[in-house]
Amino acid sequence: MQSSKPQLGYWKIRGLAQQIRYLHAYLGVDFEDVMYECGDAPTFNRDCWFSVKQSFGFDFPNLPYYIDGDVKMTETVAIMKYICHKHDKALLGRTPAELAIVEMISGIVRDFQGAITGSCYGSSDVAAIKSIIDSRLPAIQKFLGSKKFLVGDNVTYVDFIFFAVLHLADSVTNGYVLKDNLATYEARVRSLRGVKAFAESDFTKSLAFNNKMAKLGATAGHAASMQSDVKLTYFGIGGRAEAIRMCLFLGGVKFEDIRISQEEFGALKASGKLPAGQVPVIQAGNMTMTQSNAMLRYFGKRGGLYGDTPIQKFWSDWSLDTFDDFFKPPVFMPLFGATSDEEHKKLLGEKFNAYCKSLETRLNESGTPYLTGNKLTIGDLKNYYTFSHIVHNSNSPNKGAVEVMRNAVPSYPKLGEWIKLMDHDLLPYFSAFPKTAIF
Repeated sequence: MQSSKPQLGYWKIRGLAQQIRYLHAYLGVDFEDVMYECGDAPTFNRDCWFSVKQSFGFDFPNLPYYIDGDVKMTETVAIMKYICHKHDKALLGRTPAELAIVEMISGIVRDFQGAITGSCYGSSDVAAIKSIIDSRLPAIQKFLGSKKFLVGDNVTYVDFIFFAVLHLADSVTNGYVLKDNLATYEARVRSLRGVKAFAESDFTKSLAFNNKMAKLGATAGHAASMQSDVKLTYFGIGGRAEAIRMCLFLGGVKFEDIRISQEEFGALKASGKLPAGQVPVIQAGNMTMTQSNAMLRYFGKRGGLYGDTPIQKFWSDWSLDTFDDFFKPPVFMPLFGATSDEEHKKLLGEKFNAYCKSLETRLNESGTPYLTGNKLTIGDLKNYYTFSHIVHNSNSPNKGAVEVMRNAVPSYPKLGEWIKLMDHDLLPYFSAFPKTAIF
């Protein structure tokens, strides 16, 4: 017996059906969500769909499909337009001029969606996704400007497409997209009737963005899965591992954050499982990695966080070395304790001011928001740790020493701007990994 409700058929993922689901939610249209689940690796069997594909009587059988009484159709945007014609024609554009703009921006947004989605299936390289975003999204962001919706004051069907693709792009890059006017726009669309409840429903949260064979976005929840087995082992503090954690997170690498006690470290060291007897250590498949800067460079390159040009890579390396020059034993060892004597405070003040001056000079001379240029890199992450986990962290143990550094920061205005920018950029990270003490 044919269902009295419209039927939307698609894979058991968000994919191209999610924007149609959002449109239904906004219009309050009840429908039957028919989902097909492909098999697991290595074959990813899809017979659940292919075995019935030709049985519906579609002119062009494909997913998604839509059945509404005698209407049987495929093609995502055609489905959305049909729903708008039936329930609210204003969503297509209220005037001929507005309709033309809707069609234009629809093509642009869908090209962006296709580029992001295609890259997710072809490679686990988050840097490639970010490159697509950097080359295509700014034009859409500029077109949006301060408008309420893509076409102006009125929502149209293309807003639901863009809403869905923003979530995909932001998820697989761990927060790289939803900033500035895009964050405001996303919140505005989310607040539309029916959309918020559906977007935040258990149903939506249970669906991955992409199908099981995708290299990115194939896992529900934290969808930026690299489908790799990466385990980072370090103490339950920031220390030498925090910048690596940030790099892995921002680079879209799903990893196991193993935090061990001193007793567990002693046992691991005695067992011979720690190369050179030290942490942090990363186990990535059959490869064991040591040396924090080497790990940062490796995963920085994978995640597009090392720099795109030789000069940008130079400044990334310069930034790592600048941090290491400051963090030498005479400076950092007393921070282990609860207090510092006057001699250490004096040395700390001298070294910290010289360190801040180096960063301030670099930011002034470059004229760019980050230490390496216009994009955040591993050099920013490692130096930011000084301020996020020591200077501006209420958990820092040595309050007297911290006060010396904290009082110095206002003397460096560009550095202050950089810290605020980094605070903003790392908000998604700190939501997942709350700050610990430095030691």
